[in-house]
Amino acid sequence: EKLRQVVEEYSRENNAIRERGGGDVPEELRDVVLYWDVSKDTKDPYFFIATKEGRTCEVKGYPYLRMRGMDIDSAIATATQVVPEYRPRSPTNTFEEIGGSGKKVTIFNKYSPPPWKSYRGKLPDELPKEFEMLVHHLFPFEVEREFFFHWLYGSLFDRAMTFLVLCGNPGVGKNTLKLVMRALHGEPNAVDGKGSTLRERFNSQLSESTLIWFDELRYTEDTENVMKEMQNDSISIERKGVDASKST
Repeated sequence: EKLRQVVEEYSRENNAIRERGGGDVPEELRDVVLYWDVSKDTKDPYFFIATKEGRTCEVKGYPYLRMRGMDIDSAIATATQVVPEYRPRSPTNTFEEIGGSGKKVTIFNKYSPPPWKSYRGKLPDELPKEFEMLVHHLFPFEVEREFFFHWLYGSLFDRAMTFLVLCGNPGVGKNTLKLVMRALHGEPNAVDGKGSTLRERFNSQLSESTLIWFDELRYTEDTENVMKEMQNDSISIERKGVDASKST
C-alpha cells in the first residue's frame, strides 16, 4: 500500500511537470540557451545548454530537457542549430559564416576567454611589481625580456609562431611564470603537456588550447617533427578509437 502511494504521488508530480512545461530547474539554469549540435551525425539529436554569454554548462542537454519536461520534438523546435568549434581568435558566443557547402552556418564558439578580457575598468599602465621582478629575474637581458613580452602578446592576441624555451636550474621560477601565463590564457585553455604527446600518434591533448606547457621536455628527432607540424595553421588530431580530425 505504501509503495502504491509513492508511485501515485510520483505520477501526479510528473503529470504536473508536463502540464506546466517545466520541471524543477535550478536557479542558475533558468536563463540559459538550448543548442542543437547539427555537426554530429548521430541517430539521436545532440543538445547542450550555455549561458547567454556563451559559456557551456556542466549539465548536459538531455538532463536539462527532463528538468524542463520537454520531449525531443519540442527541443528540436526551440533549440538553436549550431556547429560547435573552438575559435580563440574569432568572436565569442555565436556568429555566422559560410560553410564548406556554400551555405550559411551558425558557429558556436567553445572558446572560453579568460576573465580579464571582460574587465571593463581601467587597466594599470605599469606591470605589477612582483611580475616585473620575476621577469627581470628570469630574463636578465633587455633583449630577452623584449622577446618574451612580444611572444606573450602574440600568444594572447594572435599566435606565437615560435616556441618559448626556458632553460635553467630547478627552483628559479619557471613554474611560477607558467602559472601567470595560465591565468592570462585562462585555465580552460591551458594544458600541461605530456612528453608522449610529441612522440605518439594520439595527440588529442593539443586540441582546444592556446597554451601548452611541456616541463622537462627532451628534444629529439621525433619531437622535432611533431613540433614542426604544430607550427602549421592546422594539424591532424587523433584520439583513441576516433577518426583523425583537423584542429586549428
